[in-house]
Amino acid sequence: MKVPGIVNTDENVSQFKWLLRRFVEQANLNIQSKEGRSTTVGASGFEKNRFRHTGNFDELEIDNIHYMIHLFNSGSYGPLSGEGDSKLPYLNYDLAVGKSVNIRASFRQQKIETLRIIVHQDQHDTELNEAYQVDDLDLFSKDIPNQKLTHFYATFTNYPVRNGDNDVLGNLEEKLKESKNIILRGAPGTGKSYLAKGIAASLISNGSVQKYADLTLEQKQQVGFVQFHPSYDYTDFVEGLRPVTTDDGEMGFELQNGVFKEFVMNARKAQKGGADNFKLVWEQLILKLEEVGYLNIPNTRSGYFQIELNEQGNGLTTRTYPGEYGVGNWIQGKSRFYNKTQLYNIYQGKPGVEKGGHDNYRKAIVQYMKDNLGLKEYVEVQLTAPKPYVFIIDEINRGEISKIFGELFFSIDPGYRGEEGAVSTQYTNLHDDPMEKFYIPENVYIIGTMNDIDRSVDSFDFAMRRRFRFIEVKANEHIGMLAALGDKQTEATNRMFALNQAIIDVDELNENYQIGAAYFLKLATVSFEQLWSDYLEPLLQDYVRGLYDEVKYMTNFKRAYDNPNKMAGLNNDAEND
Repeated sequence: MKVPGIVNTDENVSQFKWLLRRFVEQANLNIQSKEGRSTTVGASGFEKNRFRHTGNFDELEIDNIHYMIHLFNSGSYGPLSGEGDSKLPYLNYDLAVGKSVNIRASFRQQKIETLRIIVHQDQHDTELNEAYQVDDLDLFSKDIPNQKLTHFYATFTNYPVRNGDNDVLGNLEEKLKESKNIILRGAPGTGKSYLAKGIAASLISNGSVQKYADLTLEQKQQVGFVQFHPSYDYTDFVEGLRPVTTDDGEMGFELQNGVFKEFVMNARKAQKGGADNFKLVWEQLILKLEEVGYLNIPNTRSGYFQIELNEQGNGLTTRTYPGEYGVGNWIQGKSRFYNKTQLYNIYQGKPGVEKGGHDNYRKAIVQYMKDNLGLKEYVEVQLTAPKPYVFIIDEINRGEISKIFGELFFSIDPGYRGEEGAVSTQYTNLHDDPMEKFYIPENVYIIGTMNDIDRSVDSFDFAMRRRFRFIEVKANEHIGMLAALGDKQTEATNRMFALNQAIIDVDELNENYQIGAAYFLKLATVSFEQLWSDYLEPLLQDYVRGLYDEVKYMTNFKRAYDNPNKMAGLNNDAEND
């Protein structure tokens, strides 16, 4: 919705300008009034339609944030002396019960002079080092919002991110829980990877931390990372043949899990597990067979049968009792081949394979492991709340998505999670158990990041798009990251806003080309000039290459970057030079 009387560049900031103007206007009228003071910002039909009146205040929603204007008609309204601070009136939004971020006024000569940002929690106020002169905000003009006001809006709305508050991350976390798969999209350097790690940390720690670095070593195992690129493929991601060297020095190929499949297998173990020592005992069995060659396995039906290692050394073959296939004939390569997975299924009380054939032999081998090798009885443990696992795919649109995921595009669908959505992979025929299927459990979440302007690969077909929830991350959001710059924070913020305004002033460009705060974090090790020459200038040159006024645009970008106050119209002396 367009705000009347204001030329919009950024809809949210323009609405905020209108809201702040009406707040200041009515607050000044009230403080100067000798008669009854109003509890609302106005009585026009337009304002009645824009605002929702609840209780003693008006409420206006901008970009899913509910701002409340508090204009009480009490005797304590404003300073009686005409100068000083007052808790009333104020404008705020709530973070949680008993916690809000407020804009409070400082008065001079019965007129609001300064607006300050204050965090109110548990009846205690904490003032941020942020104060804005009303005159500098240019609230009463019909011009587009200036840089001071834009900075004010970003600081006010991004308090939760800047201060480690989990409210913003919590909102994104809830979207991830609802959708299972989200993609954070936006301009370069907007903090998409930063947010992805924060969401993962918050989800895994149940909100106790918001940074990946603060997770425990065990919790970090619940986060997976990969970066897509044009040559990345299915074999890297799911599974494929990999070259290996055998013990005798010969080259060969071995089926190995890709990074995502391996991650999912670990997540599946977290869903339900058991108290057992099967892996250790299986290794003991293999070592024993390597030592003695074969073992006699008691069998109630035949008395005994014999087992030995198959040629690959990853499973067992059997020699039957005399008379079935001939005395002493090995039946290697026939149906009686038993691997670790089949025997573990028997150990858990499941069929060895889907159809259950020859399970009497498998049961006999498991019983031998119990009687002779110390295999403990399996005790199933059902986890009431499986640990969440978060897999982050950076630059997800730089790979050919459909080819990388393959048949897993079906399994990642939230509606097909779990065993009901199990699929046969492309290499199923090479598995020890050809009937084995792969599925993605409910406790696996996927976060992708992508740059809207990346021209390398854009291969999201509609089938894949339906399986992800796209969330936009804007360049001028999440400036809280710049707090890490210390004394450079204010200058970095001003330069970023000025440069981004110059970018969208180019007709052929838009918000997707703006520069995010992550670029400016490089100022921790480089100067402002080095940041421009080594990082920003080459990127911007790519943006405008081929445009008619390429040189003019680059000159304007540099001027905005070097003189943010002048470009924002905040330094009148500079404008008159």
